[in-house]
Amino acid sequence: MELWMDFPVVLWLKCCDSNKKPMYISSFYLDYIREINGIPVRVYGDRGTDNSVVRDVQMALRWTDADQYQGILSFVFVSLTEMPDLRGLDEVLEKCVEMSG
Repeated sequence: MELWMDFPVVLWLKCCDSNKKPMYISSFYLDYIREINGIPVRVYGDRGTDNSVVRDVQMALRWTDADQYQGILSFVFVSLTEMPDLRGLDEVLEKCVEMSG
């Protein structure tokens, strides 16, 4: 099963004590693909080290697929300024954390 989307979506939104640990981010990614019982056709992420494991796993899982986004084309590096729907999300999340105590 593959997930095809023509627009950016947030695949998961979880809170933890750090958003910079590749171990956490990769765990969230693996939980997500189990939840949807499939692999996203393409994943976008910034160049932070926290996304390095997601990039590697995504490429490995899509390595043998026979479509235009197989293997190394299944992960795309972008900056948040290239994803206008996500700009300001960090501010919203910070306010939510402040309000929750």
